[in-house]
Amino acid sequence: MSPLDPHVGRAHAWKPGLCCCAQRAGWVILQASDHRSAAPMSRNSPDFPVKPDTAWRRTLAAADRAALRALARGWPLERVLTIICTAMERLIDGSACSVLLLDDDGKLRHGAAPHLPQAYNTAIDGLEIGPSVGSCGTAAYTGRQVVVEDIRESPLWADYRDIAETAGLRACWSTPIRDPERRTIGTFAIYFSDRRGPTRQHLRTAAHMAALAAVAIGRRRADDAVFEAKARAEAASATKTTFLAGMSHELRTPLNAIIGFAEIMSAEMYGPLGSPRYQDYTRIIATSGRHLLTLIDDLLDLSKIEAGRMTLAAEPVDLAGVAADALAMAGADAKAVEIQAPDTPVTARGDRRALTQVALNLVSNALKFNRPHGRVILRIFRPDQDHAGLEVRDEGIGIPASRLAGLGQPFVRVESDHKHQGTGLGLYISRSLMELQGGRLDIDSTEGIGTTVRVTLPAA
Repeated sequence: MSPLDPHVGRAHAWKPGLCCCAQRAGWVILQASDHRSAAPMSRNSPDFPVKPDTAWRRTLAAADRAALRALARGWPLERVLTIICTAMERLIDGSACSVLLLDDDGKLRHGAAPHLPQAYNTAIDGLEIGPSVGSCGTAAYTGRQVVVEDIRESPLWADYRDIAETAGLRACWSTPIRDPERRTIGTFAIYFSDRRGPTRQHLRTAAHMAALAAVAIGRRRADDAVFEAKARAEAASATKTTFLAGMSHELRTPLNAIIGFAEIMSAEMYGPLGSPRYQDYTRIIATSGRHLLTLIDDLLDLSKIEAGRMTLAAEPVDLAGVAADALAMAGADAKAVEIQAPDTPVTARGDRRALTQVALNLVSNALKFNRPHGRVILRIFRPDQDHAGLEVRDEGIGIPASRLAGLGQPFVRVESDHKHQGTGLGLYISRSLMELQGGRLDIDSTEGIGTTVRVTLPAA
């Protein structure tokens, strides 16, 4: 039962009879918002030492600065909360402060208590909150400030009086710590070794320190949440990379066999197949197998890039040689590609295999999306003295402006109707490979006219 009505603490609502009862019992509960207008809470409060008002404000301001500076520097939460506790202890002589953190199971956990006995801190760590669980357990449960002037006489401490007496504690005032949504996330407590009651200034300052602790706890929990999310993402990425690497090996072996046997059958190395349809079937098998192999290679490259495991060389590379290799790999259709290159070699600093992969992707896209009889031009150039470039231009369908901004992101395709085969990974991988070499990939396109993709990187 509470000896006070729920509005006690407001200047106009004091009832002398009830106040005397509260003082005799040695405890009182205030609503957290009531402390601003509360009169002195105890006949004991005027007698104990407090600092002059100016010094009080200076100490509060210094505590704010020190705590926020420690937060900005990434100090551990306990050190930040210790700064807050010791600041309050400097304001009220003979006090010892603590911060307890409320966990998801409704239990209070140690946050900071620089000058309380370690045995006491250990004894109350993990205390489950409730309506009569000392000062802190009750404050966390009710969401109200709880002032116990004399632990020996308070019914709130009936089950914990021996622990307090062993630690030499006689009084305890506790203020709930709330997050911006007004949920209780902990308590800020002030202990004394003798019977004590607070003044209005004490309660106001306790609320200020609780708010400062809320900032520190909220910031650290947000940081922890980001760290945990990052760790989960990295673990998932590592699992994905391991899976893709293993699957790549498992799929490559049978696919290479399928492609190889299909090509042998198509060449009729061991005799005629019979019906011409079998020739068509073997070509379809080989083409589909190569498409799947390309898909596997793209997924594996994607996983390596995202995991930061793609290792590239940085050596002089002749871009004319890169272009020739890419056209040879592109097959018969690439014979229609026009090559424009200066008489003097254009040499870039990069990885030849990666540059060939990029050039092949650009040429393949240009051929795939070009209009019938449209031109495809591969140009090698030097934009300035410090850079080398390779450009592929087509006269195809072009790219709608609405899709151009997202192009080059994973699984984003030029077209949405899937008329052409592809995963939407080629441009993303190409752009990533260029950036890993200190270069860049740019796309210019006009719908219905054509597309130009340009890559540049440092010259050798």
